[in-house]
Amino acid sequence: LKGRVDSLEVTLEKKPEGLKFAGEIKPTGISGRVAGFGFTDVNGFIVFSDQEVRLYYTSGKLDGQPLAVRGKILRPLQEPELKLQVTASGLDVSAWQGKAPFSGMLSLDAELQGTWRNLRAGGKLWLEAGRLGAYAVSLEDTGFALSQTGSDWNLQVLNGSGSLAGETLGQLNGLVHSRAGVLTLQALAFRLGGGQLAASGSLGSDQL
Repeated sequence: LKGRVDSLEVTLEKKPEGLKFAGEIKPTGISGRVAGFGFTDVNGFIVFSDQEVRLYYTSGKLDGQPLAVRGKILRPLQEPELKLQVTASGLDVSAWQGKAPFSGMLSLDAELQGTWRNLRAGGKLWLEAGRLGAYAVSLEDTGFALSQTGSDWNLQVLNGSGSLAGETLGQLNGLVHSRAGVLTLQALAFRLGGGQLAASGSLGSDQL
């Protein structure tokens, strides 16, 4: 860790089962790494102990992407379990090159639950100035549910709306999953203009 801390209070207590601690911290511009991710510009108010970390109005950047987080992390010294509310605006999807089949500026409001290896997320997302293969795409107030186990994940899109290739997009529902780095569109259905479309198949940065 490095950066500035406005205030820090810590209480230590030695017990038969080991050292116990609790305290609070107000970071202003802290940076470091956690679970393999780099974080910078962390500001807010955090209450912590050996059993739980609570985040209040905390903001920062995760791998260069701006986020605001509140909630708690259980068992921080073992396998942490997340119970967090995450808000993000203007995430650059191109920063995840090779990990996402689309580009654009993504905003979301989501709940995260579980461990880093078994993570679940759900909420609403918005996409501006997006590209999916050769097509321009945008999304508005679109529901999503994400589950991850190890490096594999499933992403479900629910009742989305927006535009695709200049046409009005509505009633968007789909399921994409990644297994061993291979992206597959398992199911996709939506209204485009005056028609109804469905699709399935492989996804990649240069194919749809």
